Amino acid sequence: MTTNFQTGSSSTPKKMNGCLKVFLIIAVLLFIVPIIYYIVTPREKLAEIAKETAIKDSIARAQKEKDLIPYSCRLRLVEVVKSNMKDPESYEERNIEHYVNSDGTIIVNLTYAGTNSFGGKIQEKVSAKFDNKGNFIEILK
Repeated sequence: MTTNFQTGSSSTPKKMNGCLKVFLIIAVLLFIVPIIYYIVTPREKLAEIAKETAIKDSIARAQKEKDLIPYSCRLRLVEVVKSNMKDPESYEERNIEHYVNSDGTIIVNLTYAGTNSFGGKIQEKVSAKFDNKGNFIEILK
């Protein structure tokens, strides 16, 4: 009986050693995987958030630039009018407005006053058309 007992007792620790190794491996994996997940995930999420923020910022910047284009068209029209006046210092802006058409073109209407060649004060109206990037297309009236 002793032999069977010794054989049985000697084979049981081997089985326990194998089961213990498997259990330890599973336990380590169960603890290491979440730790790795929590270490790696925040960096990935921060990178994603940074990318999303950069995209939103660039869209907002482009929108601001797009919103400023009509105002640059207004300034260009005033410059053109002044450069064609006999006395640019007599320029008086009375009204200026712009419209953005559905095709993206910009119409700028300007009413101004100035001194003519005879020294008299006159009021003029001019309209100009610009493309969606602010480039001059034509004088309308």
